[in-house]
Amino acid sequence: MLRMKTAHLSLLRCLECGRDLRIARVFQQGEREDEIRLGVLGCVGCPAEYPVIEGVAVFFEAKVAPAFLSMHEKKQCALMGMSVAETPAPLSAEQLKTKQVTDNWSFQWNEVARWDATDFEQDDFKGAAAFSRFIPLDAAEYRDRRVVVWCGGSGREAYHVSKLSPALLVVNDIGDELYSVPKLLGGACETLLLRCDMLRHPLKPGSVDVSICDHALQHVVDRTKGFQSLVEVLKPRGMVAICVYSRENNFLMTRLVEPSKKLLHRLPLRLLRAASALPAVALYALIHLAYVPARRVLPASFCKRLPLFEHMIFWSRSDLAFLSMACFDLLHAPVSHHFPREEVLQLAGASGIACRTLENTHGTTWSLVGTRDG
Repeated sequence: MLRMKTAHLSLLRCLECGRDLRIARVFQQGEREDEIRLGVLGCVGCPAEYPVIEGVAVFFEAKVAPAFLSMHEKKQCALMGMSVAETPAPLSAEQLKTKQVTDNWSFQWNEVARWDATDFEQDDFKGAAAFSRFIPLDAAEYRDRRVVVWCGGSGREAYHVSKLSPALLVVNDIGDELYSVPKLLGGACETLLLRCDMLRHPLKPGSVDVSICDHALQHVVDRTKGFQSLVEVLKPRGMVAICVYSRENNFLMTRLVEPSKKLLHRLPLRLLRAASALPAVALYALIHLAYVPARRVLPASFCKRLPLFEHMIFWSRSDLAFLSMACFDLLHAPVSHHFPREEVLQLAGASGIACRTLENTHGTTWSLVGTRDG
C-alpha cells in the first residue's frame, strides 16, 4: 500500500501561512518506519494541522474543512485529537460551486465507475494508448522525474504514469475517491497522495518536473488560477501537459448539452444517472449503425466531413456501459468550460509556458504540451 513518507514533507507547505510542515503525531505507521498511515502534520509557524488518513495527506483550510471532509475522515480526525467544527463557515459562491463539483465527481467515481487495473488495460478511453494521445508526452519524459497528476481521483492517469518509472508520483484530487488509488497502483512507484483543492494546494513552488491535468481543467471553478497551479509547482524547464474540451467542433455540447443543464441539474444524481442511459443508447446506435459502416465503405475524405467523425470512431471502441457513464459525466458536470484554441495559447503564454505541441485531439479536445521558461 502507498503511504505518506517523512521525506515528502520537504515538498509541502502550510495552506494558512506558507511555512514548512512537521510530523506532529503518528498513530499508525506503514510497513516502514518513515511511512505514516494515520497521523497529523503540523505547521512550524502557526497552529494549523492537517490529517494523514490511510496514507493520504488531507489539506483543507480549517474554515472550509467541515464542508469537504467525509464522516469517516471527521471520525479519524476526532480520534487523533484534531478539532473539526461541526458546521463549516459560510461558503463563498466559488466554494459552493467547488463543493458541488466535489460531491458530483465523488458520486461518479465511488458509485458509478468503480474502475480497477483491468479497465486500464483495455484499448479504449481508459487505456494507455488513449492516455498518450490526450497527454502526448514521450515515455522517457516521465522516467526518474517527479510527476504530479492533478484531479486524478479515478486513478486512470496515475496508473499509466506509474508504469513509466517516475522518481515520485504525486496524485491530487479534491474528492474522497482518492482513497481507492493505492489499490490501483499497488506500490508500482513511490507515490504521494494529496486530497485538496488544486486552487489551494500545499505543494511548494519548483517541487516537480512534470505537471499533468487530463480532462479536468474544464471543470475547475477558476480555470486560469488552476492552470497557474499547474505551472507554479514546476522546476525551471519543467513540462506541463493538459487535455481540455475544445470549443471548436463541440456544437452539440455548447449549444445543446450545456443549455439543457439548467433543467437537468434539478434532478437528483441517481435519477440523472438513470436518465443518461437514453442518450447513451441513441449514441451507441448512431456510432455502430452509421459511423462505423461509413468508415468501412466510404472514402476517408468524405468521412472526415461527417460531424464529430473522429470522436465517434474513437468512442466506437467503448461498450454501452462506458457510453452511459460518459453521458452522465457530460450531463452532471456543475462546471464545464469549452476552450477555444486562442484561450489555451493565452493561458500558456501568460504563465510563461512555451508551447511545444497543441493538437485538436479527436476533434473535440485540445492537448497542450509546453515547457516552463527558466
